Formats: sequence, C-alpha cells, structure tokens
Amino acid sequence: MNQHRIIPVSSIFRVMVACLLVFVFSSPFIQPVSSAAGVMLTLNVDTTSDLGSSSACVDGTPNDCSLRGAVNHANGDIANDYVINIPDGTYLLNYTAGVPNEDLNANGDLDITHPNVTLQGASPTGTIIDGFSNERVIEQFGDALTINALTIRNGLQDSGQGGGGGILVHNDASLSMDSVHVLDNEVTCLLEGSDNGGGIHGMNYASLTITNSLIQGNKACNGGGIRAVAPTLIIQNSSIEDNIADIPVTTTTGSMGGGGRHWIWWNDLARPGNLRWQQCRPRGRSL
Repeated sequence: MNQHRIIPVSSIFRVMVACLLVFVFSSPFIQPVSSAAGVMLTLNVDTTSDLGSSSACVDGTPNDCSLRGAVNHANGDIANDYVINIPDGTYLLNYTAGVPNEDLNANGDLDITHPNVTLQGASPTGTIIDGFSNERVIEQFGDALTINALTIRNGLQDSGQGGGGGILVHNDASLSMDSVHVLDNEVTCLLEGSDNGGGIHGMNYASLTITNSLIQGNKACNGGGIRAVAPTLIIQNSSIEDNIADIPVTTTTGSMGGGGRHWIWWNDLARPGNLRWQQCRPRGRSL
C-alpha cells in the first residue's frame, strides 16, 4: 500500500528534496487555459534552421517552418490554439543577432506568448532543442504550455534574468510536460534570491505538471533541477537526479539548497491545499 505524508499549509514552509517520486496536488484556482473561441491548428516544423522569418508553415512548401518561426506564427494568432509538431533532429537556438535577453522571440530563447501551445516532439531522445549555451531554452509568458516527447538541453541563463536555465514559467502560467528530458541547463549563480531553477523555474503561483520525464545535470543557486514558488506541483513517474544547488558562500538568507527540487509555499489562505509524496529518495546535492 502506498503511504502518503500530508503536510498542512497553514504556515510557511520550505521543502528541499531530490526524489524519484509522485507528487499530487489539487487546487480549484489554477486550471490550464484555452482560447475562448477558435480551433486547434497544427504547424509542422520542416527545418532545423533557427531563422524566425521561416514562419509561413505551409504544408508542402519546404524549409518554410523553423521552430522559432512556428512559435512566431502561433504568437501572432491568439484566436486559435496551436500544436507545433517537431520531428527528430537537433534544433540549435543559435541565432544571436540583436539585443540579448529580449522577450519577442527574435533571438536566444524561444519566447512563447501565445495562451495555449503544444510543442510535440517525435521522441524524447531524438527531438532535441538545444540552447547553444547562449540563453535559457524556453520562456513561457502564455497561460498554458504543453511539451511532449523531446529533450531541452544546454540552456545557460545569465544572472539577474529570473532564473530558469531550461524553462522559465511566468506567474500563474501552467506548464505540462510528458516524456521530456531536461538536461544540462544552468543559471549563473551570483544572486541567491533570483538565480534559481537550473532546469525549470516556476514563478509565483505557476502550475507545473511533470510526467514520465527526466530532470538531470542542471545547476542553479537553489533548485538545481526544479525551483517552484507554486500552489500546484505534480511530478509523476519521473526522475530528478544529479542536479546541483550552487549557493554562493556569502549567502545569509537561509532559504538555500534543493539540489534536485526547491519548493516554496507561501501562507496564502486564498489558495489552500496540501502536498503529498511517496517513494522519494535523495538524488541531488547542494554545494
């Protein structure tokens, strides 16, 4: 019989655990958001180029739909929802011309502002989105993002940019991942208060659901694998291992650690709930 430990959230607490685990949490306040009207449209990526101008995405026309271009296409049409099909291949985010750390999907990371997008890979080890050690890989501004069957790797985010070396999920947004490998991403650790979430950083009240996935070899100040300030964190049948919390030796806050996962709950009575886990074991470390 599975044994669950239930922690009340009537007071502030911080949990720092790296586990092979199942988390279950429920809240009526945050749900994935779909477009109020419109249909689900499909874009088929047909080139590994990182040119954002390749955004026409007309089936049958070769090399007119890069991954960045498909995201631009979807961002420009919020009336409809989008599935972006990404075949096996390595997609280097190596277009660096222009202002770094911009939020318009012009270069560096993929800036997803559309309210409901699915990135659908062909296989978790064959479809690879590579950050080129230039910036984080994905920044989610939209309400709901689903990522399936691909690898997110080699993101390297500068200090002071909100953390999230692999994926940064903004306030109140919902991220769902199935069969995703988040590997070898890093946030440069200079500011212990913000340079967190080497693999994934869920900002205030983000909703994270991670299933059948691997979070490995990531590094940040806190939460080498995952850092979440969230009322919803669901991790099922996934492995979080060999991630590092690289906290500066000068830190004085005490809110440190979580090589695999750093989870913070705020004492907010408007968003009550509980956290349950089973079959946990340490697989990360703090320096």
